[in-house]
Amino acid sequence: MKQLFFLCSLSALLTTCPLFASATESPVSPSVITDADAQQMTENIRDFIRAVERGQSSKVRALLNVGVNPNIMLESGDTPLTHALRYDDWATADVLMKSSLTDASLENRLGETPLMLAVFKNRNDYFEQLLQKGAAVNKSSGWTALHYAATEGRTDMLKRLLSLGARVNAQTQSGVTPLHMAARIPHRECVILLLKAGAYRDYCTNAGLSPADMARKAGDHELADFLAVEHCAVRGPAR
Repeated sequence: MKQLFFLCSLSALLTTCPLFASATESPVSPSVITDADAQQMTENIRDFIRAVERGQSSKVRALLNVGVNPNIMLESGDTPLTHALRYDDWATADVLMKSSLTDASLENRLGETPLMLAVFKNRNDYFEQLLQKGAAVNKSSGWTALHYAATEGRTDMLKRLLSLGARVNAQTQSGVTPLHMAARIPHRECVILLLKAGAYRDYCTNAGLSPADMARKAGDHELADFLAVEHCAVRGPAR
């Protein structure tokens, strides 16, 4: 069956386009899509969203096979893949991961990527599969997979991300770096790994908190003294 490439805006729920992937090198002209085709596409998309939300992996697979694009946004703000990972729906995650059309780097509305959720869930299998699928380890702004690895004390994932070029001093909108999060636990091994990779001790948050302040709040005064700086070189996101 020829799959269709359909650009449209079906409703507030179905705003992400293209909604259908092309099985050919060039899109099918919209002029060849009949009203019946459009109605069937709309129904397939709605069925796909329901199937993802209900964890009906076999139905998700069937709808992908007739051309539904997996890179749409659910009403919850998740993508199909971030939704499946968030709710431990591994069967649906497997189906989506196997699709060549699934964007391994696509962020949900919170700015979370599938890689970030794989780290949070401590699923090294999905973590590695996503990397093999081309998942980006860096983002233009906000929380990153390296932040999540530092937050959870995932040393192996942290090492892997750093080896792939993850930005060690990536900052959130409030100026939080992975070093802040490792010190906040506190997790000394992660702290040392980040420092060896070039993490700055004097990058502070919007509120002026340094990684040392995070360690002190966590009750590790020895680590706080080790991380202490005289002043903040940067307060908030570096410009």
